[in-house]
Amino acid sequence: MQHHSVLSALGRALAVAGLVCTGLTPGLALADPIASPKSGDPRAVASPGNATSCSDVNLVGKKIDVTYTVDETNTYLDITEVPDGHTITGVVVKGGNAYNSYLPSALGDLPWKRLHSPMNPSGKPAQISHWFACAQPARPAPTSVPVTPAQRPGSPAEPADTTPAAPAEAVTPNSTPPTASSRPGSTSNPSPTPMAAPAPGDDAPPGGGLASTGADPGWLITLAAVLLTGGVAALAFPRVRAVLRRRN
Repeated sequence: MQHHSVLSALGRALAVAGLVCTGLTPGLALADPIASPKSGDPRAVASPGNATSCSDVNLVGKKIDVTYTVDETNTYLDITEVPDGHTITGVVVKGGNAYNSYLPSALGDLPWKRLHSPMNPSGKPAQISHWFACAQPARPAPTSVPVTPAQRPGSPAEPADTTPAAPAEAVTPNSTPPTASSRPGSTSNPSPTPMAAPAPGDDAPPGGGLASTGADPGWLITLAAVLLTGGVAALAFPRVRAVLRRRN
């Protein structure tokens, strides 16, 4: 009798436990969509829970303000412009019990349109509770430095500067330089014409004396001849007179 009462109590306990498990099964089935949210966008990756910073979703950089618009239903987000000098590392859109993460490699070029949060059980995106974009400073483009190739032995050197120099002041040479002979087929430059030396004047003394200074010594010679003749005549006149007297 005592065993029968124990078995009855145990049976009732098992029945109650079965009812409790049956009641919890629908709850577990409803909890599955929350544990594995659907992104509803091939560009996004859905994750359960909440995210409020870049580090929460392992994105590099910090939150940044961008140019955007949100539709009237607060469901779809469009990003149209990013500040200069920054590179977006990701966009997070939170709604319901999950959030969508968008990477720039999946978004492509701006504008990025119709970003949204994960899907509700109804099959539509949940309304956006909050969203943010993460960015880091853009790296400057590498500047290429032109490299001058080294000149190999035997290779022609670069042409020298052919800029004409300022003409130097002409100098009259003291002597006539020798005229270079012209090569066949080349045009020789005309050589300067040498100046002829002045011919000796008529008044130059014979035998190659000194050049005439402009004085005329002819009258001196004539005067000397006259004086010499007069002297000779003066010496000879007494003798001639004596001879004539003797003859008479």
